[in-house]
Amino acid sequence: YKSAYVTIVLPKIFSPLIRMQMLFWNPLTSEIAVTDHEWYSTLCTYGLYTDETIVGLVADPDRNLVSLCVEKVVVAKLAEMVRTGYDPLSSSSTRKLIGLLTHLISEFPTLTLRSKHLRLCFTNVTELIKDTLDQDVYIPMYTKAQMGYPNSPHAVFFQRQYYKAFKLFQNILAWKGVLSERMLVELAVDSLLNRYLLLSLRANHDLSDAIDKTRGVVDGLPEDWLKKDSKVKPKLTMLVKFIETAGCTADLPRDALTETIRLAKKLGNKDACDNLRLKL
Repeated sequence: YKSAYVTIVLPKIFSPLIRMQMLFWNPLTSEIAVTDHEWYSTLCTYGLYTDETIVGLVADPDRNLVSLCVEKVVVAKLAEMVRTGYDPLSSSSTRKLIGLLTHLISEFPTLTLRSKHLRLCFTNVTELIKDTLDQDVYIPMYTKAQMGYPNSPHAVFFQRQYYKAFKLFQNILAWKGVLSERMLVELAVDSLLNRYLLLSLRANHDLSDAIDKTRGVVDGLPEDWLKKDSKVKPKLTMLVKFIETAGCTADLPRDALTETIRLAKKLGNKDACDNLRLKL
């Protein structure tokens, strides 16, 4: 068995059978888990003896068989399905994909960043998010007359485009702990918040509505990004500046002004807080 290097070739032997069983499995729509498939339960008991001990299992050359099959078949299939079927604007697909990847990484020891299939899966996710940012996110610029009343076609389209961008913002932040911190900051803050969301907030002629939307943005940011020593805080300077400018606007309702103070405080900008408190 050892001389023939059977342990090494077993994943290749079982791969066609696993792929056949998982032919119609779609993790983005299906509720069936990887562990629910027949091949999984079969391979979990491969070469298992009734009197086998933990020590024997540790020394077993096939102890990573299931993990290797998951890596070379399941994750490889997942990477391709992400490339062709994942929509970063879909919250349900995002939740399912994150849940699946988190489960696989925690349960199977060979799924590390050294795995080319796992790296490809993450690469496909980030590339799709970048494509969505470039092709699907658009903030229109309208005059105050065109945005005259809430149900006008211009106002409806403006609001729809903002919430589309905000939904993508939330979906990107949902990848925290899975994608690298550097990539998350680049996508969520540099490419989306500072480029599109702030543009929409500045173009909003209803400041109370803009401040209410800002609350959703600030409250959605990860807590560790708002800490004093966080490297992300300098990238939030434009957001703080908008909050301070909006709060200093004449005739701003008191509750909206109070909210700008809370947001500036949460973002850790003492100078902005002090300036806004003078307006109360």
